[in-house]
Amino acid sequence: MNLNTDLLAAVARQIADLGDAADVPNTANAQAEYGRQMSILKNRMRAITNATAELDELTPKIVPIEVWIAHLEAWRSDFLAVMDTLPSRRVDRTTEQEQQMFALIVAVKQIDFGVEYLGGRASITEMLREKITSTYAPTWQMTDLDPWGVGFGSLAMSKQRLADLVSRRDAAQAQLDQATV
Repeated sequence: MNLNTDLLAAVARQIADLGDAADVPNTANAQAEYGRQMSILKNRMRAITNATAELDELTPKIVPIEVWIAHLEAWRSDFLAVMDTLPSRRVDRTTEQEQQMFALIVAVKQIDFGVEYLGGRASITEMLREKITSTYAPTWQMTDLDPWGVGFGSLAMSKQRLADLVSRRDAAQAQLDQATV
């Protein structure tokens, strides 16, 4: 049994301990107090149930996004490290190095800001595609409409998605904490 199941059982016992409404003395004060106590306990049970359901839904969604962000940050660092090995001035680079620098810049921009959709199609640079498929293959499915496959988008999009989920999870946890006081 987990803590939330135990809490629900404890609240159910408290509701049972209140007894039946027919057993409450037929005075305005006694009936009102019984109704108030029953309402508090039922609201508490509802809050625990709702918060637990929200936590159960959100918690498994957070870890994959955190992993995805870690991959994007690592891949970004890898690309920047390669850029640092190339001559810094354009005139000092060979044509091949210039093409590599351009591809690296595009890959970093795609990690940071996402991909552009042109004519209903989007593409990720080959360098980034290789990083993704070497990490997530063979389950990764990239398409023209979703070049991130089963990923969570760019670094900015992923961080925003993570912040939203963490905020919702924290609110659910606060609701659960409040219900257990």
